[in-house]
Amino acid sequence: GSTAAVASILFLFYSLYSYNYLLAHEAIQFRDVMKLKVGEKIFSGADTFLVPYTFMQSEIRGKFIEILYDSHLVGKKGFEPLVYKALHALEEVVARESYEPRHYSRLIESYNEIAKEDSSIYAKTEVFARQAVALSPKRQGLLSHLAFILAGGERYDEAIATAKELERITALFNRLDLAAAQGIAPVVDDFGAINAQLA
Repeated sequence: GSTAAVASILFLFYSLYSYNYLLAHEAIQFRDVMKLKVGEKIFSGADTFLVPYTFMQSEIRGKFIEILYDSHLVGKKGFEPLVYKALHALEEVVARESYEPRHYSRLIESYNEIAKEDSSIYAKTEVFARQAVALSPKRQGLLSHLAFILAGGERYDEAIATAKELERITALFNRLDLAAAQGIAPVVDDFGAINAQLA
């Protein structure tokens, strides 16, 4: 009786803590640390919003690297520790949520920026790009990333073949968009044919 009631109350408080307070705390910490706008301070404060790993971490970590990328800090020597902290955090997201191509895309884009100065990074980004393309083989952005990586690694024949596949898929999607703009009937007629060509 009373033991079950106490256990239920404790479970309720734990649930409220872990599903509400913890998530709000991570978001507030992220906002406050990013407001510091000083690389060393952001680096030392990052663990306050990167730990523990909750379901919000994919968004927080994705936004973390996105802010660094959009601020043109990725690839700058003075910000390497901060950028790599964000990249490693996003790699954990990819490892935990490997079913989501969007996470790969953010990671690949940032590593590709670094690879412009250090071509050895292309080997790492190729692994991520191939995993992402395997998940979503018709996603144009992922094929574009892969073509860029292959060209950066001086594997031009493979880069050209990937770019041609990207061009083929883009043309098919453009036909589908045109059919949709012309009305419902052409979409239904063209969709089956285009879908068969995409396979």
